[in-house]
Parts: sequence; C-alpha cells; structure tokens
Amino acid sequence: LPSYWWISEKINASETAVAYREIRVLNKNIEDYDTLRIYLSQKITPGGYWWFFPKGPRKVNIGLGVQGGRGLNPIRIFYKHIVPRKVLKGSKIVSYGSGVVPTRKPLKTLAFSNVLIVGDAAFTANPIHGGGIGPSLTSAWAASKAIVNALELGMISTETLWIANKLYIEAYGAKQGSLDFLRIFLQRLSDNDLNYIIEKKVISDDEFLEVSTTGDLRLSLVEKMLKAIKFIRRTSLLFKLRILADYMKKAKQHYMAYPNNPGDLPKWESKLLKLYREFESKLSIT
Repeated sequence: LPSYWWISEKINASETAVAYREIRVLNKNIEDYDTLRIYLSQKITPGGYWWFFPKGPRKVNIGLGVQGGRGLNPIRIFYKHIVPRKVLKGSKIVSYGSGVVPTRKPLKTLAFSNVLIVGDAAFTANPIHGGGIGPSLTSAWAASKAIVNALELGMISTETLWIANKLYIEAYGAKQGSLDFLRIFLQRLSDNDLNYIIEKKVISDDEFLEVSTTGDLRLSLVEKMLKAIKFIRRTSLLFKLRILADYMKKAKQHYMAYPNNPGDLPKWESKLLKLYREFESKLSIT
C-alpha cells in the first residue's frame, strides 16, 4: 500500500509473537482435562508463554509463543523445553503449525479512502495472549456497519466509513489499547517478579479476571503493600504496578475519546504516542 495511506502503518517485530503448536494424543488420561493451562516464563518463552490446552481426556493442543524480533526459533524451543516433559512421553503428533501473530494496539484507523482493513491486517489480536478470532469478527462487524452507512449515503470515502473505528473501539479496541501497556510491562518482568506477583497475590484472582475482560487494572493490595515494611524490598515492582494501572486507565480513556472525524486523527495519534513514551520512561527510572 502507498506509504501515505493511514492503513499502511508498519508493525515492529517486537509487537508480534512467533508461535508454534502441536495437537498430540497422549498415552495416558490428562488430569483435570477441563482446565486450560498457561505458563509465563522469560527463561523458556521470552516475552511470551507456553500453553497446555486439553481437547479431551487424551488429546491436547500444546505450544508456545515468543516475542518477535529476538531471533528466537519457537520450534527449537518447543523441542528443547516442552517435548521432554513426562506428560508427552509416548504421545503421537496429529497435526502441527506455526505463524506470526500481531500483539499490539489496533491499527490507528480501519478506514482510508474507499478501503477497510479488518482482522490481523488491522492488528486486532489480543496483545496479551494473541487470540484473534473474536476481535477479527468484531472488526468485520464494524466494517460491515460502515459499508452499509456509506452505501446509504451514496458515497464511499474515509468520512463515510469512519464509523467503523468508533464501533470497533467501543466494542473491543479501547480494551485492546489498554492491554498493550500490560504487554509491555509483562515483557519486562523477570520470572522472579512474575512469581512474586502471583504467590503474594499482589493482583488477586478477581483482578486478573477483570483486567482480561475489561482492560481495567485495579490494584486493591498495592497501596497497602507499599506501606508495609515487610514489602520494602519490592517497592520498585509495586511502584511499577501503580504506574501500569495509571497508564492502562489513561490509554482506555484516550481510545474512548477517539476522533469523530478523520481530520483530528493526527492530533489524537500524537497524544497516544506521547502516553507510550511517558510510560516507558517511567518504567525505566522506577
């Protein structure tokens, strides 16, 4: 696409996940096969995670994703760290596959001139886990509404298709934009930091559920922990969590203030990029 088209925005390799997965049949029944398991480990899957998703008593979708731009091969990592595990001993491969997934904020606009972009091409996947089917369908729904609007007005243009952006952002995009800040934060944490957050329940189970469904991070324990002497060694991490919650809120509010007309997009985008610069700067000095 021509570089001056707003929808031709390039994606950085660090904003992608490079993934590999296999469907295997195991030789023993899986314990709690109705439970999906996700493992965060900077040592095994830098900037990503590996998963174990049962598809029945003995069938499993198992794989991993790592942050792009690091020169990592997910297949090699899979066979070095995942395949040797006891649960896979004697298992048989049914199918396998790999791919690159966008894990970032959505494209700044789905519409330009007489063109609409949806799905992975519009970077609509979830920034945390890379799930993209739901957001892709949501972006397609928003685009279909915009097309109907443009045809009813008798003119197809950026202006008449612009409603696609507002619909997508209200339905999912604002949450996605907020979660991109969480992605950046998680990719900077060490395994020790991740274990501390989970073991000490710095973020409760309910808060984990809320942030995954709404993009809102509420830290009910952080303020109390910052005042407690026994957590003094972890004040830097706790302060970073406070910064994260603040900027996730700012990002979501900014997306909900998405411009009603194309002419205001450059100013809106400039403010968004400023939020990213501020956030990364504060994480670096805390």
